[in-house]
Amino acid sequence: SKNYLEEAKAQSQAAQGAAQPEASKDRKSNRSMSLVIAKAEDMRQRQIMLYETGKDPDDRDYHTSAHSTDLKTLMESQNTKLGKDGPACREGSAGIEIAEATTLQEVSGKNTITPSQKENIWVRLGKQIFTGIFNVLLWGTVLVEGALIYTGNSDDLVTPIILASVVVAAGLLQWWTELKAENLMDALSNMQASAPVPTIRRSKNERRELMLDAEDLLPGDIITLKAGDRVPADIRILWCTDGMEVDNAALTGESIPEPRDPATCEEKSPPT
Repeated sequence: SKNYLEEAKAQSQAAQGAAQPEASKDRKSNRSMSLVIAKAEDMRQRQIMLYETGKDPDDRDYHTSAHSTDLKTLMESQNTKLGKDGPACREGSAGIEIAEATTLQEVSGKNTITPSQKENIWVRLGKQIFTGIFNVLLWGTVLVEGALIYTGNSDDLVTPIILASVVVAAGLLQWWTELKAENLMDALSNMQASAPVPTIRRSKNERRELMLDAEDLLPGDIITLKAGDRVPADIRILWCTDGMEVDNAALTGESIPEPRDPATCEEKSPPT
């Protein structure tokens, strides 16, 4: 009986010892997931605050450190993991946990460019021509000149015509420039990858290779691209072949493709 009790006690201690690493692993995973959600929620609240204060959250407000963060720290912050073969992620489980995808989707939202509310183009043209301190002063001058001509105190028709023409031409030019910029942004929105994106995720440490729409990609997802594919999101290159190049002509107007590599950039350097 004594031997039986000692054996049972030893088995219980062994079971507890085996359970401790699993429990520690679960706590670490939950802690990492909480950090990701908290960071995404902070970003969302900041966007709401900018809207409420009348500022444009998209006005030079893009900040990221993913390109300048070492790979291990980046993986931990996104609660994702590399494959058995490292950054290439060709073998073993990798990416984010499928069970966490729904929560991340609720927090981070869709991977799409949020369209701004558009104003009627003719209303915008009227504002360009008739609003603004400089335009108001010029139109005031035109009205005064017109009043002087009407009352017979002046016969100068050239000055008001030139002033009115300058105001209208400047307004038309500004209006047309803004329309072109808006059309370019619409074109960029439509350029998002329409074909499904090969994505690697994990489910209970098992590899899952999925084909997801670009708008369903989440922070921490690991995707694979081949020559000719469109880049479906802001990404950090984990691994690539030598001589990789990216065509940024649609974004920057550069006619020559730019080389890219998986090296970590210097701190505070701009993303490329």
